[in-house]
Amino acid sequence: MSELTTQLLKRLETQLNERQSELVRDVDLELRASTGNWEWSIPASGDPSALDDLLVDALSNLKLSSIEQQINELRLINAARDRLRDGIFGICGNCRKPVGLARLLAVPYTECCVDCQWQGKAPNQPPARTSP
Repeated sequence: MSELTTQLLKRLETQLNERQSELVRDVDLELRASTGNWEWSIPASGDPSALDDLLVDALSNLKLSSIEQQINELRLINAARDRLRDGIFGICGNCRKPVGLARLLAVPYTECCVDCQWQGKAPNQPPARTSP
């Protein structure tokens, strides 16, 4: 994690917050369109942490396939923000080695290093399937 300076961590946190805000807007619009209820909306807030797990779980329970991927990404972003807060951001959740700067810049909410991802050893992911 020596590559991750305070300035770089702030940059990555900003990326996470911006992506979270973008996803919340997208989910809000898709939810309104799919339900036909244009008066309902996800509460707007300048604080990205205002979107709590309860709201994400409620949206997830609607089983709207068009927003499931966005909801999953919101969960990953929230988990990454927790890792930032806990001081373990940039450490692979599987092998505990540094994730690597290029990967973090490309996917700031990633939970694992490239090696573990390719080996199917990412946290919260089933093992990679092998061909029979």
